[in-house]
Amino acid sequence: MFNSPLFQVALCVLLVFLIMSAIVSVLQQIVIQFFRLKSSTLQRTVRGLISDDVYKMEIARRFYSHPLTASVSGGEAHATTMDAMTFVTALATAVQPRWSAGDPIATLPASVAALKDGALKTRLSLILPPAGATRDEVIQAVTAWFNNAEGKMTEGFTASLTALSYGIATAVTLLFNVSTLHIADNFHSNAQLTAALAAITPTLAATIDQRTTALNGAIAGTPPDQLPSSQTLQTAGSDVTNLETLVACARLNNELPIGWPWMADLVKQGASVLSLQTAPDTCGQAFAAADASPALKPHVELIEQAAPKSVAVSMAKAGLLTREGRHVPAAVVPATKGAPAPAATPATPVAGGSAAKAVTVAAAAPPAAKSAPAQVPAPAQAQPQAQLQVPAAAAPVSPATTAPDPAEAAAKAAAVQAAMNTAQYGPDFKTEAAWKILLGWLITIVAAAQGAPFWFSAIRRVAGR
Repeated sequence: MFNSPLFQVALCVLLVFLIMSAIVSVLQQIVIQFFRLKSSTLQRTVRGLISDDVYKMEIARRFYSHPLTASVSGGEAHATTMDAMTFVTALATAVQPRWSAGDPIATLPASVAALKDGALKTRLSLILPPAGATRDEVIQAVTAWFNNAEGKMTEGFTASLTALSYGIATAVTLLFNVSTLHIADNFHSNAQLTAALAAITPTLAATIDQRTTALNGAIAGTPPDQLPSSQTLQTAGSDVTNLETLVACARLNNELPIGWPWMADLVKQGASVLSLQTAPDTCGQAFAAADASPALKPHVELIEQAAPKSVAVSMAKAGLLTREGRHVPAAVVPATKGAPAPAATPATPVAGGSAAKAVTVAAAAPPAAKSAPAQVPAPAQAQPQAQLQVPAAAAPVSPATTAPDPAEAAAKAAAVQAAMNTAQYGPDFKTEAAWKILLGWLITIVAAAQGAPFWFSAIRRVAGR
């Protein structure tokens, strides 16, 4: 089952759900903190308990002026939690008449009896024990009243957070045009590379979950000793970045099929988008760094097995034609400005791309020695500068291959560049059925609203880790 293409596609889709849920949870935490939803909810609950038309907010102001309530968070605007005993003490002090000199809690029934007639007096009289009750009985009665109100408040706040999650999930899904069905089709079209991504999904998921938890904790003001150490996060972040880069290089296109065409300029400016054109050595450096890491080396081998041609391109562009302990399929010589291009063979489809995307296949003899440059036969006449050149197969191609027509080679090189420059976007109503797009969006929205911990646990259970 674990080698089944459908299982691997499902695991990759779960990773997408985790990423979407992480984004939603972080945005939700930002909204909660920015609008102080927790403190405002508690504030409304407390005011609802101790305010009425007679006293209006006078008792509430006394309540929040008490040293205990002020010390919890510095005032009513910032109080997010309150224990029952703090509530009992502050309430007893707030309603105690100025002439009363006894213990505020023990004399609470008498203080309530001295209040002006109104909803507050009636409310407190109903929940307090009869006159002559002990201090502990008063505490028990008020505590039960507060806990009941707090329980209702928690239920309402949870419902509000659920609605907020779905709202943010809807906004993110539509903004970035994320369709589960469209993404699943994309994964299914490249079974080998999907298998490699599925193999490293547990590692990516663990790091994403860890970083999301740390970020949410920092936003919520969690004490530093409860957060993962910065060194752990830095190490894990470096590993996951390398793995993400390797998968991107193996695809010859790192973008998931999401977004809208009008977002092209924004995508180009995004720091998270890997440009194989502007940073040709990024892939080679990522493979070299990951290969030196014992933790990542097994993942590198899986990616190489899934997309040997693309890996060879990445290594060649960084000038790394051989790998210690392994053989890079078919030596590839990167094109050099002003130098004749190697002979080319018919184009082969790019892994993970559409059938229309083709890559010019270049063949060259492997270098005779580590320090000696690879030799390639000179074509009949100069060709335009070659783009990404990929070996036709894992076995080296003879350097004696007859060079094709220069015009044909130039057209194939242009096709490669066009394929590389063509961004993948989400579904389009012009090319896909409306019901399929809407269903894909709906699945993504529901999944993204479940929370990152839910999908991290799902990935762990599915992957058996």
